[in-house]
Amino acid sequence: METMRWGSTALMLLLVGGCGSSRDDLSMEVVTNLPDGDGTGSNASGSYIVDLKTESCSGTCPTVAAFGLSFSICQEGKTFLNKGVTVVQNSGHLDVTVLSSALYVTELAGGIDQDGDYDVGGATTELSGAVQITARVTGTITADHQITGTARAWGFGEVDGTSINCIGTFSLTGSCSGQCGNSGADAGRPDLGVSDYGIPVDGPSVDTCVDPPTCTSDSQCCPGKKCVGQPGNKTCK
Repeated sequence: METMRWGSTALMLLLVGGCGSSRDDLSMEVVTNLPDGDGTGSNASGSYIVDLKTESCSGTCPTVAAFGLSFSICQEGKTFLNKGVTVVQNSGHLDVTVLSSALYVTELAGGIDQDGDYDVGGATTELSGAVQITARVTGTITADHQITGTARAWGFGEVDGTSINCIGTFSLTGSCSGQCGNSGADAGRPDLGVSDYGIPVDGPSVDTCVDPPTCTSDSQCCPGKKCVGQPGNKTCK
């Protein structure tokens, strides 16, 4: 059961594959080192409800067979409605937690400017680094807590002998639904269980949380634990 669960997670993380331009600005180095902006205060903070839509697809985005099921890597036109996103602004720094499996890279960070323009990114790996996923979101958060943007994600690696090198582009719109302007907004833990694509992802629900035998990121661990140890031999503690 554990093998299927983590394999499903790695596979479904690649479903963000869609379209985009150059891969250079989606590299692991770039998306994990985005600078702060010149923003001040914490007005952009809050709990947001957003809608996302897969706008287009490019690259190697095959249909992958795994665990007796067939999955479409890129689903142009697919929508993800009423998804939770927590935003925390500390002056020019912005932390974003996606409380949904829509993008699969759930933790993003970067900067926000005084005019509300933001640029955040993040990355993760699965299967001991065999599969890599990066994501970057740019857009604007207005003074009255409306959020718009474009999200792009790049999944590349190999699943059951099938190569994947797929970039996805999503449109994003939404508004603040609570704790608006509160820099102490708590994102909590990204949702677990059944993904937006209809199969299991990243572990059981919090109520029955069981740590995996090994891990590659903190998000795979139960609440209150971190993924620690030597590369290739990390565990949740």
